[in-house]
Amino acid sequence: MSGTANVIVSTPPAISSFTPSPAICEFSVATYSVTATGTSPTYQWYVNDGTGFAATTDGGTYIGSTTTTLQILSTVRTMNGYKYHVVVSGCATNVQSTDAVFTVNTRPEVTLNPSDSTICLGNNATMSADATGTALTWQWWVNKGAGFVVVTDDGIHFSGSTTKTLTITNALATYNTGYLKQKFPEPVLPQPLQVLEDFQSLIRRR
Repeated sequence: MSGTANVIVSTPPAISSFTPSPAICEFSVATYSVTATGTSPTYQWYVNDGTGFAATTDGGTYIGSTTTTLQILSTVRTMNGYKYHVVVSGCATNVQSTDAVFTVNTRPEVTLNPSDSTICLGNNATMSADATGTALTWQWWVNKGAGFVVVTDDGIHFSGSTTKTLTITNALATYNTGYLKQKFPEPVLPQPLQVLEDFQSLIRRR
């Protein structure tokens, strides 16, 4: 009497690649992913919010906590600096990815609105705005009655068109009832052209 038996050799897990999320704006979706080899590996993602690493769980903030891809759905500015890694398990072996620091950029929030100005013909005026946020840029626009166009420094009448404060020198009669506004682009996007806040100030001649 004889018989046969199969020997199955399982391969322990090994991480091939680990892709952390790039920096994102708050309220956007972030994605972390991992690829691994081995026999039937399992996955668990972990987060450190400053109190030590703990396993993520699906629901509300996270999706894919035990898969190759973790998605963070509710990103807020308080999550900036959180650390994430994944543990891949199999064949009585655990392998861990490197820790990845999560960067959440904040959207602009206005702290100063421009004020209306009434000036005499040929006089000077300044318009100021301010905001908090990550990597803000500034651009003033003007509407003289035919729609808003970008203000550019011309060395004569306008300066500071890409700063917080626009200076108008030797105001012309054509500036009467002209509107100015400041645009705050959204940070860290490939095409930062979305207007988040618009402000208008009226220049009058007297």
